[in-house]
Amino acid sequence: MSLSVCILTKNEQENISKAIKSVKDIADEIIVLDTGSTDNTLDICRDLIVRNGRDRSLPPIKIFQTNWTNDFSEARNKLLSFASMDWVLMIDADETFAPESIDVIKELTHPPAPSLQLTLKGRGELKDNSVYAIKSINFYDSPQPVEIFGMKLLPNNGTKEFRGVLHEYPVNKDGSELVIKKLDNIKLFHNGYTEKAEEKKKFRNLKILDDALNSKNDDLYDKINVLSYAIIESLKLGETEKLSNYIFSMGKILSSIPARQVYYYPMVHLSFIYYLKAISNLDNDIFNKYLEYALHFFPNSVQIMEIKAIYFFNQRKFDNSLKIFLEIESILNNDTFYRYSDLNVNEAFKCCYQKISYCYGMFGNNHQKLFYLNKLNH
Repeated sequence: MSLSVCILTKNEQENISKAIKSVKDIADEIIVLDTGSTDNTLDICRDLIVRNGRDRSLPPIKIFQTNWTNDFSEARNKLLSFASMDWVLMIDADETFAPESIDVIKELTHPPAPSLQLTLKGRGELKDNSVYAIKSINFYDSPQPVEIFGMKLLPNNGTKEFRGVLHEYPVNKDGSELVIKKLDNIKLFHNGYTEKAEEKKKFRNLKILDDALNSKNDDLYDKINVLSYAIIESLKLGETEKLSNYIFSMGKILSSIPARQVYYYPMVHLSFIYYLKAISNLDNDIFNKYLEYALHFFPNSVQIMEIKAIYFFNQRKFDNSLKIFLEIESILNNDTFYRYSDLNVNEAFKCCYQKISYCYGMFGNNHQKLFYLNKLNH
């Protein structure tokens, strides 16, 4: 099996060289699609091509250019069309692989022998009908990075395309359910969420969402995805009037489709989480109504369950809170993977153990209190 590493760029002069060099040992080709850089991004890529012609230290690098249309899926699909290998690995220009992950990827995409091929956990092989999610370690302006799984590795067999104007995601072209597998043993470092980077993205994202909401696109999937992001962005900016309109529009759409179908709308889950956290201290009736609405669509979401458990905890309803936190612990221990989740597992366990220990203490059960305190400290 061969691998195309595909990178979408715009004004990435500080990052592009590191991104390319981090995949040099796993790629059979590197495809760069630039969407209008005005800095030295393209010059750096061309310089790498020239130097590679002399020392052959990198795989072939191919550069393409396109106009930016405020649509990430359009750009991503164009990037995908330039790939010529069996598998495609999509990374951002501000992402690099952990060195220890390189050998894992090499054995997945270039197995030396059938007996040595790896699975998601260690043995097996990549399957042509699956998309593989890779752990991305996102560095924010805070002490603790956030781990998120992103759908990065997909077969280049003409069956997949990207959807969504913002935070795009792969789907099957024929409309069938996407098979997504998790690669636990691969780590990708992402530096795109620092305060400086986020400030630039804030204005870009608003422009993309405004254009999408004002377009004549009648696709239900796209409408839900865009509205979900609009809810999140309006919360960040404190745009309460817009937020109310977005929530009303989202509720109207969601009430018309089956709950099972909503599960496969990626950003609905995240917008529920953001909104519930924002209103958890407001009117109880509004919060409870939206909370039950969220749990109807995502009954086993760790993040939404955690919001409900903390809500009870803050109201000192410790019996209700404990029951939910114990359910969360069970889900986390079963390693349940939510395909569209940005769950930080370590933080979820930490919150869970802290609250369970406290609840048991309030009930006078010191044995269980100490048991969970010990879990927390280890």
